[in-house]
Amino acid sequence: MTVLQLLHHRLATSIKDFQIIVVCILNSYVNIYLIGSPEVNLCSPKFVNRKEMMNDLMMYLMSNTSLSIRDADRVLYGLRFFIPDIPKSIRGVLNTCPSVQPKFIGSGVYYHLGLKTNLLRYVELWLCTSDFDFLNLYISVDGLSMSRSSNQQLWPILGRIVAPRFSDVFMIGIYGGNSKPAEFNEFSADTISEIKEMTDVGLFSVKFNKCIAITLAAVICDAPARSSVRYTVNHNGKAGCDRCTVLGRRLEGKTTFPNGVHTLRTDDTFRRQSQSIHHQGHSIMETLSIDMILTFPLDPMHMVYLGVTKKLANLWIDLARRRLRDFNSCAIRDINNLITGCVASTPSDFPRKCRTLDFVSAWKASECRLFLLYLGPVILEKHCHNLFILISGV
Repeated sequence: MTVLQLLHHRLATSIKDFQIIVVCILNSYVNIYLIGSPEVNLCSPKFVNRKEMMNDLMMYLMSNTSLSIRDADRVLYGLRFFIPDIPKSIRGVLNTCPSVQPKFIGSGVYYHLGLKTNLLRYVELWLCTSDFDFLNLYISVDGLSMSRSSNQQLWPILGRIVAPRFSDVFMIGIYGGNSKPAEFNEFSADTISEIKEMTDVGLFSVKFNKCIAITLAAVICDAPARSSVRYTVNHNGKAGCDRCTVLGRRLEGKTTFPNGVHTLRTDDTFRRQSQSIHHQGHSIMETLSIDMILTFPLDPMHMVYLGVTKKLANLWIDLARRRLRDFNSCAIRDINNLITGCVASTPSDFPRKCRTLDFVSAWKASECRLFLLYLGPVILEKHCHNLFILISGV
């Protein structure tokens, strides 16, 4: 019987036997000992920290199970018969902010939920079972459309602890409007302010009287969001490469970057804006003690899957129509037949099945990834196998 089933069973059947719960939070699970003896004195010094133990239990359940707010409130209601000083609602346990002041940015509005509060929840929960003195943090910035029939967008700022252990993804702030934030510096100012404070002085837990060092390990963004956050040109711009100073050239409506040895970007050259055409202003991220190049990892979605694979497939369709470079309708038909044959045996581990080249303009990034890494090297053995192996090695 799981922890939740045990709690629900005890609360729903015989609450008189539910005298006390002693919580032992281990690394990855919770041991619950139910002591039904009426001789146990709940006010004894042995159990003076029962409120803190209940808070730790509820925080663990909310963080590691699918316990809903309604069910958590029911559990707390039952526990209050024997521990009257615990909160009535799970919102009190999680220290949920009762109200969030909106910040108007351009035509949209931003709500900052807080980074420090989220980190303290995990720190105080984990310190119950293990001792540590540092946290490595990832934050993510991305945008998504609300619907196809409107221009409304949401831009959440998400966070996740990746060391000394992994946490769930939590929300730091969220922006909503009819377009992306007009000023990304203003959009991320509250988050950067919190990060700067905690990286400078650490995160202090009053409960354990301990200071935890915070390190921003990475800022996860796709290519368009990364250029907006860092105030640089788009990845398909003339100076759009985030790793070197190569200049792109327009070729038949496409930006191409020639091969060769080029000067690599460094944190120092980025902050000094040595290549001025790469920058569109100064980012608030530069106020942090991070590497402005290596802290922003490259994403393969726009740069490889949509940026190379999809364009390459569109190029094959165009060559077949013009009967150039040994491409014709028969070659496209053969590739389509092989794709169709592979779809039937594609396991459910892949979120999308790859459609034929007739629908390549509607391919999603997951389809491009499936074709590039798994189907392409086999299907294109007669056509351009070596080229595809080279691309998949990127």
